Amino acid sequence: MASFEVFKQGKLADQLEERAYEWCAWQIEETFGLKRSKNEWGFEQPIEELLNEEQVNAIETYIESDGIPWIEMYVRSALQGIIDRWHMEQPNPDDDEGYEISFSEDS
Repeated sequence: MASFEVFKQGKLADQLEERAYEWCAWQIEETFGLKRSKNEWGFEQPIEELLNEEQVNAIETYIESDGIPWIEMYVRSALQGIIDRWHMEQPNPDDDEGYEISFSEDS
């Protein structure tokens, strides 16, 4: 008898993650009255580019709601990714121009 194994789980996870992102992006557009545009190749603009701090705070409040309402794992992950990417794109007032992080042992 042959052993059982599910192949290409990473590919499946990528597809589920992408689907969850699009689902959440659509809900964000609907909730906040936003509209993503498409670039010259037909790809939609990342939803993070349209959000403001108040909207991000509302999403953070939702995902930190201690399970009430219950939030599906992929939805939570997609929303957290959107929030994280939004924060990464924000200017850091403590950031010095030209400052670099070095991971060498000499630093």
